[in-house]
Amino acid sequence: MREEYHVILVEGIGTPTFAENLGRPVLDLFSNEDRGKSGIYGRSPRLGNPGRIRSVANTSRSLASLMYTQRDCSKPHERMDDVDKPIKYLEGPSVYLRPWQPDDRDWLYESVNNDVEGRRLTGTPTPFSRDAIASYIERQTGDPSRTGFVVVRQDDNKLVGEVVLNEIDKRNRRSNFRIFIDGQHTGRGYGSEATRLALDYGFGMLNLHRIELDVYTMNHRAIHVYEKMGFQQEGVKRQDWYYDHQYYDSIVMSMLEHEYRARYRPR
Repeated sequence: MREEYHVILVEGIGTPTFAENLGRPVLDLFSNEDRGKSGIYGRSPRLGNPGRIRSVANTSRSLASLMYTQRDCSKPHERMDDVDKPIKYLEGPSVYLRPWQPDDRDWLYESVNNDVEGRRLTGTPTPFSRDAIASYIERQTGDPSRTGFVVVRQDDNKLVGEVVLNEIDKRNRRSNFRIFIDGQHTGRGYGSEATRLALDYGFGMLNLHRIELDVYTMNHRAIHVYEKMGFQQEGVKRQDWYYDHQYYDSIVMSMLEHEYRARYRPR
C-alpha cells in the first residue's frame, strides 16, 4: 500500500536530519546536490521503508515543502511518475486550488510578463524577473497575513491562475481578495469557480466576517463577475490608480459572511 506524506520543512534547516511538523517525518537521506530534484530515493527515519522523494525543498528557504511517497520495497528502482497525484486542497468541478510550489515559477513569470491586457486590467506597471517571482512564491508560504493558492484545471492539471486572501486581520475577521486568471483561460468560468472556493475557505475555515476587494472601473468583466458572485459595491475611490498616461477610479466591493451563507449555504 502506498501512502503520501506531505511534509513542511521549517526555519531554514540546513541539511535536514530529523524534524517533525504536523507529525510528519522529514527525510534525512539526500545530499546537498540532490536538492530541488525529483526521483531521488531515500529512507524515512520514522517509517523505515525506502521511498521516492517527489519534490525536494530548497532547504535555504525559511518555509518550504517536501513530498515523500512510500513505495513497494520489492521494487527498489521503480519509477513512480505514473502514480504521482497532484495535491488538490480545494476542489471544484473544473478547477482545484493547491499551494504554491517552487517549480510554479516559470508559469507565473511568463503569465504576468506576457499578458498585456491582464497587466492593464490589474494596473501592473513593472516587469518581474525570475528571481522576483521566486521570492514572491516563497513569501506565499511564510506570511501569516495571507493565504494564496494556484488555480489548476482539473482535466489536465494545467495552471491557469492564482487566488489570494491577503491583509488578513484576525482581530476584526476581515481580509482583502485578489484573483488572476491568465489571458489564455479567461471567459471559461474558472475565475468564478476559484472565487467561490476561496470565499468558502475564507468564511468557513478562516472564520472571516468580511472579504473585500478593489477593482478598477475599466475592468468591466471583473465587475460583472464580482456582482454575479454576490459582492456589493460600497464606494468609489476617485482617480485612484495611474496607468499608461491616465488615472482610473477604483470600486470598493465586499461580501459579509451572512451574505455568503444566504447565497451559497442556505439552511
